[in-house]
Amino acid sequence: MPDDNDIRIAGDHPSRERPEENILDHTAQELEREKRNGNLERARQLGALVAGEMWASDSESLFGADAAEGGQGLFERRLLYAFAASTGLERYTPNQLCARTALSSFYDVLKKEAPDLYDQLENSFAFSFYYLDLRRGQRVPADIGKSFAMLCNREDDPVYARLGEALYLRFLDVIEAQAKSLHFVVEPGGDQ
Repeated sequence: MPDDNDIRIAGDHPSRERPEENILDHTAQELEREKRNGNLERARQLGALVAGEMWASDSESLFGADAAEGGQGLFERRLLYAFAASTGLERYTPNQLCARTALSSFYDVLKKEAPDLYDQLENSFAFSFYYLDLRRGQRVPADIGKSFAMLCNREDDPVYARLGEALYLRFLDVIEAQAKSLHFVVEPGGDQ
């Protein structure tokens, strides 16, 4: 016959019984903290800055461009910039909530201000190549450069591979500088 010590009362270990409640509670606390300290607004601003840089007529995506690249080259540069935005916004914001907010803002601004470019991004498969390069994780910038060259139909051109690598690194530097200029707050208890 069991004694009273063998009986477990519901609620003794709520984290074991209802983990989804703990996750929701943590997410709500994180959301409130990031709203209060201004990081969500900073993330929205960062996404808009990064998007504005992408489609501006004097944008970073045009850095070092020449007429020989043509329209396809410009398009591939912008795709690479968008990929750098997705990785850079995650890297240079204090947590996943801010990263998701910044990326959402990035795409919202593109959709509104450059709808043709937004549609082209949605229909491109270039991100698949770049994500594979990222997941391999060995020589990410060099591999991304090779994918860039291939997407530009210049897979045998080492100059294009180095160009893609240099552009990716430059785009990340630009995004990092933009993030630093917004002075995100990093609080104890945050993701990082």
